[in-house]
Amino acid sequence: MTSSLLPHTNTALTTTHTLESLASSLSTIFTHPLLQQPYLEQFLRSAAEQHSLPCSSWPQRVLDVREAVQTLHILLHVRFYKVGPSYYEWSLQTRALRLCAPSTNHLCKCVIMQNKKWTPALAERLPFPKTICIIVQYSHSINTSKLADHFRLSISPPPPKSYFNFRLLHSSDAALVSGFEHNAVSCFAFKNNIPLLLSQNILSLSPPILFLGAGHPDWKIALPINSLLSSLPVSVADISTLNSLQN
Repeated sequence: MTSSLLPHTNTALTTTHTLESLASSLSTIFTHPLLQQPYLEQFLRSAAEQHSLPCSSWPQRVLDVREAVQTLHILLHVRFYKVGPSYYEWSLQTRALRLCAPSTNHLCKCVIMQNKKWTPALAERLPFPKTICIIVQYSHSINTSKLADHFRLSISPPPPKSYFNFRLLHSSDAALVSGFEHNAVSCFAFKNNIPLLLSQNILSLSPPILFLGAGHPDWKIALPINSLLSSLPVSVADISTLNSLQN
């Protein structure tokens, strides 16, 4: 029985290797300096064309995100993608290919974190938030020490490090804060108003575009980084590190 599975295993490995090679080749092409502007121009054309098409059948929370970006006057800069229920079973390379993303580094997510040391009494004396939404690349991990220092060093004199212990909010609690289910969190159409923090590494992406959740696990959006920064009150900080497998 084991030997009968080997051909299927070899085929899967070959397919994975092929996809990874294709994604790497496309990343080299898309991120070439001469092609960055044409890529961005083509993206904006496709985004504008999409919004002349019917969307009434889209999931409600995706429509909420669409309405939010329209209210912010960046609808023509945003492209929506329906990816399907198996998306999170795919490798980052396969996801990037499906979205026509320039590289896996362009794939980002919104992560909701909470400072477990926060108390109302502390908040009266020190202006740092209890809960935050962080936009970070899948290729990077949030560095909680850097995150704590971002807030701690913004206060003079800096409070003790013991006042900070940022942890990922459980998906059910995160849903209460954001109004989005797991793998669907978007920085647009948020249920509650909490601070939004962008990982500084995202500013180095070329072409300058990022892909995010769109309100439903099977839907994603992409938009230019400048459109995001100009439309939302986003802070930028050095709060992430490259995953070891990316080194």
